[in-house]
Amino acid sequence: METDRVVERLTEAVEVLKQVETNLRTSSNEVFHKWRPDGRKVRVLIRASIISLGEIDTVKQEFSVDIWLAAWYKEPLLKGKKHREEVDWNDQWDPRIVLFNAVSVDSHVRKHHLILEEGDDVPIVQISNRIKATFKEPMELFDFPFDHQELTIQLMSDWPTSQVEFAKNMGIKDTIRTDTFTGSHEWKLYGHLLCKPKITNQDQSTSHNSS
Repeated sequence: METDRVVERLTEAVEVLKQVETNLRTSSNEVFHKWRPDGRKVRVLIRASIISLGEIDTVKQEFSVDIWLAAWYKEPLLKGKKHREEVDWNDQWDPRIVLFNAVSVDSHVRKHHLILEEGDDVPIVQISNRIKATFKEPMELFDFPFDHQELTIQLMSDWPTSQVEFAKNMGIKDTIRTDTFTGSHEWKLYGHLLCKPKITNQDQSTSHNSS
């Protein structure tokens, strides 16, 4: 009988410890990102294409957008790889791109591709993202009905600037479709997309603005 009580108490203690461990987890699907084993700083090229600009809410100071966002970087750790199916992407270094001023993300489809240049067996990784989201934007509307408002999408890496650098992909033009704009009865949308990098905190992160 005494042995049974000891076993029962040990079982209860194990269950309590399991619950404590579960409570300490930030998420059941938490992803732990790996630092680069080669220690190199990675230059990530960014390209944005606005597929559709949706509602602009001047009261909430928000706007919704359907955007295609791509990132490219050279990856020596995948030397000799030719097809994306050969790579376990969950086990690879990632630039950890964050939508810094996003209020909500309705959908996010992410795909990896490998691009090989002639005579070079070190591939370029392309990460394409199709995102539908709502972003926060301080509205500066003081000259009705002649107000002019910039809308900004701010990208940030969760890596420090010593690990990653964002830059505009100069080989491909950023685009915005004006024919799909749903607020044309209130606003005139200019077909101009400006992308520029900036440092938000030298010790913490790098960011890339699209406006």
